Amino acid sequence: MYVAITRAEKALFLTDSEGFDYTRKTSKLPSRFITEITDGLIKIEGNIDKSLFMKTKFLADKLCQELAYSPSSLSYSSADSTTSETTGKGTPLQPGDTVNHKVFGKGTILEYLPSKESFKIDFNGSVRFIRADFFNR
Repeated sequence: MYVAITRAEKALFLTDSEGFDYTRKTSKLPSRFITEITDGLIKIEGNIDKSLFMKTKFLADKLCQELAYSPSSLSYSSADSTTSETTGKGTPLQPGDTVNHKVFGKGTILEYLPSKESFKIDFNGSVRFIRADFFNR
């Protein structure tokens, strides 16, 4: 996104749809990139509730904390407590295990992706990829 914005010579037009997110059962949030543009440099058409921008900024801030690998962002429990097999870099997790993320909430591990060294996790219909070393901090 940074490259696209910095390459614009005269004007930049960004579009984002308003609407309802049926997966999360809530109003669709605007793009986090729109929230980072200085007020005097953006013209928003339509009637977008200001609280949606605040929610977007809150989630973007939380995701930045996640990228910094904050150890308190995620907790997990094994579906089978008798299993000692590890998946990933010493992480005792496997498909079916439950995780709890501060931003995304409760999720279920779908699979471990060795090529990406990450877990594919379903957070109530929203699939995210979390790096395996995140669990080892």
